[in-house]
Amino acid sequence: MENSPAKDAGLQDGDVLVNIDKTEVLTAKDVIAIVTKNKAKQIPIVAVRDADTMNFVVKTSVDGLIGIGLGEIYTGEVYYKTYGFFDSITQSFVNISDYTKDTFTALGQVIQGEIAIESAFGGPVKIAKFAAKSAENGFSTFLYFLAALSLSLAIINIFPFPGLDGGHLVIVVIEAIIRRELPLKAKIVIQNIGFFALLALMAYIIYIDIISM
Repeated sequence: MENSPAKDAGLQDGDVLVNIDKTEVLTAKDVIAIVTKNKAKQIPIVAVRDADTMNFVVKTSVDGLIGIGLGEIYTGEVYYKTYGFFDSITQSFVNISDYTKDTFTALGQVIQGEIAIESAFGGPVKIAKFAAKSAENGFSTFLYFLAALSLSLAIINIFPFPGLDGGHLVIVVIEAIIRRELPLKAKIVIQNIGFFALLALMAYIIYIDIISM
């Protein structure tokens, strides 16, 4: 939170956010949704530090950011449910379906401007930070993080964009519809454009990671 509105207001690493703009927050999604809807405004925040409840007033940026990294902790009762072999397979598809829906919902909110791109995407630096935090919360949490990361990469890879597998699939579908192969030079140009666009996006995301450290 170095040089951020949140730090300037007195928030510290490890503070647990419980209420923002007079609304209870339970997940990181709740925090992002409220903050991004209050761009360039002062919003009250209630947080718990150790055993103390503290009140802050933070002014969001024009992009709807307050300069914090978010993690989630659960303070209620914990219980474990064991599934059989076939039930485990069924549950895995349910989890994949839920996570995929959440991913596309988040992407839609980014496109509509409801969530800042800095909050939705992260590069190697942010991934490493979240990996370390998940490992601190236990091996099962770390495995869940790895599974979510792998699924995110798989979802992105099937996007119909040149340079990704989804882009190759689009070309195959087009060739099947017109019943002839596209000129090799045309395919090379399309793939090169997509490749350089992806490189530019990766560079931008890494830049965001670095300036938010």
